[in-house]
Amino acid sequence: MRRFHAGALTGVFALLSLALLLSGCKPADEDDVLPSRRKGDSGTGAPEAKLKPLAGKDGKTGVIKGKVVWEGDAPEVHAKIKMDKDVDYCALGMHDGKQSDIKPLEIEQQELRVGANRGLSNVFVWIEAPRGFHFVVPDDVLAALPKEARVTQPHCSFVPHCSVHVPRFFQEGDKKETGQKLVVENDAWVPHSAAFAGKNLQLKGRTEDGKIDLVRTVLDPSPRPIEITCGVHPWMKGYIGVYAHPFVAISSTGGDLKAKKYEDLGNPNFGSFEIKGVPVGTKVKVKAWHERAKIFLNGAEVGPAGQEIELTPEMTLSFTAKQ
Repeated sequence: MRRFHAGALTGVFALLSLALLLSGCKPADEDDVLPSRRKGDSGTGAPEAKLKPLAGKDGKTGVIKGKVVWEGDAPEVHAKIKMDKDVDYCALGMHDGKQSDIKPLEIEQQELRVGANRGLSNVFVWIEAPRGFHFVVPDDVLAALPKEARVTQPHCSFVPHCSVHVPRFFQEGDKKETGQKLVVENDAWVPHSAAFAGKNLQLKGRTEDGKIDLVRTVLDPSPRPIEITCGVHPWMKGYIGVYAHPFVAISSTGGDLKAKKYEDLGNPNFGSFEIKGVPVGTKVKVKAWHERAKIFLNGAEVGPAGQEIELTPEMTLSFTAKQ
């Protein structure tokens, strides 16, 4: 009998260990469950629960405006990128004996773009709901969301350097698709690749009949922006912020993407940002991220960890940045 009990107990423990192992390997979507069940939390073993809606008091929404200002000596904005492949095209814009319209931003360092007003561009600024909640997204904010988040490669750089992709949002605790696609487009005359989020795409160059190679995809939300690189031209790099709500902005380059004007260093709004439709009267975390600079608010570093703020109808946040 003792042997039987010992064997049975051994089998039971083996089965329990296997069950725990399998449950631990099951992937969890961190946007779908309460934080007590997220990776890194102790958890209670309670069933997964839907996130609760978070709206402004009396349904009111507001706007967050602000600017990111560079502190200290300004970087050498116009320092040229070191290029060692397809140099005539990548650095000079020459194709088939003709000069193409290459922009200064495509051949200059892209990590620290500081405008004439000392504003810093390409800073991601967003808010995060309290634990266990999701934002209620107003209809007009959803309607204003572009159908595509487009990243192009006109020569040998990713433009825009930083992009926002909002593939989904939450409504009454349930995930809803926004329909927005991330589009990576090679409109250059040379081949490129685009590696990001586990994808490695080979993109052929533009053809003489005007055909442009592109790919459409949808990414999963990420705690911080995702890097995109090119295996053909190693200096090429950009970032895509992927979120489960549209309450995010990138500090301005002063340009106009629709007009293919990627930057205007003299624009007085360089480094500014605006987030519309935020829930007034709620306490949230404001977060910020930049590829090279540290970002500060009220004298304290913000970063992806964030700072708690209470949202007002018209809120102005003044960030500073330094290395």
